[in-house]
Amino acid sequence: MVRTQVYLTSDERAGLEFLAENKGIEVSELIRMAVSHLLEQSAPA
Repeated sequence: MVRTQVYLTSDERAGLEFLAENKGIEVSELIRMAVSHLLEQSAPA
């Protein structure tokens, strides 16, 4: 893995923390899941 820094609004961070806590995962894992999903959806058919 490669370390990457991103800037989030307070609301974005709070929303991610809420979702991650409800799923029982770390915020970083939730972000990786979201990036993977975006890349899958953007892949050429």
